[in-house]
Amino acid sequence: MKKLLKFVCFSLLSENLVVFLVNMESDLGQVELFCEIFRNNKKISLEKNIEIIENMLNIIKTNGRQCKYLDFFEIIQHVNNEEYLLVNQKNVLNLFFDPKNKQQVLYMKELISFEHKVNHMNPHYKDEPYAYHAKLIDVLSITAVGKEGLYTNECKLRSQLNLKYALDILVLEDNLTVKKSNAPVQKVNRLGNIVGNKKIVTIDDRAGVTLLKIPLLKYIYFIFLESEKISDEFNKYITGEFFFRNMKFLFTY
Repeated sequence: MKKLLKFVCFSLLSENLVVFLVNMESDLGQVELFCEIFRNNKKISLEKNIEIIENMLNIIKTNGRQCKYLDFFEIIQHVNNEEYLLVNQKNVLNLFFDPKNKQQVLYMKELISFEHKVNHMNPHYKDEPYAYHAKLIDVLSITAVGKEGLYTNECKLRSQLNLKYALDILVLEDNLTVKKSNAPVQKVNRLGNIVGNKKIVTIDDRAGVTLLKIPLLKYIYFIFLESEKISDEFNKYITGEFFFRNMKFLFTY
């Protein structure tokens, strides 16, 4: 009875979604409500998502890179983690890779910056650079889950988020690979700075890098290992000097 009541309530709410789009930037709980309305509801996820997507992208641009705003893009791609909705998988991937959205919401590769941003004019603004990026990698990985999703989206994903990029982050120091008692204090260098031939991170960054590693390992599994044919790119790095020189960081846990 409780499930039936919930279904009826959410079905009625879904017919009037436009009402809840007002003042999205005020963050009055609309995001969480949309997530619950769409969660595991195939019909609503396929028919109503366009009404919300653009507004969700805009709120990221307005209120900052907060990982909770990415929950919606994960939810509309599948039903009960069993049935994956190819149309929505393609839409999510194309939205984040659209040049007009890339700089503010995609947040990776040449646009990567883990510096916290501030906006004193917006009381709802909050920037979570590492948590957002980790969640985003999860969301993008899901676009290639399932036979159809993998066949349709893997090439585009690989071109935008290649294996070298993932491995470069995986071999960075984090809270698990560096003993706290011996960790040097590096206040000047930020993620991506080069010292000799090695990228280093500050102590403050290490917690963030730790958040990125599990999503990146899942991404590598889904995009480079789940394929029927392991990509040439994977073979290149798994057998190359890069892998053996850097993998020692991954096995110091």
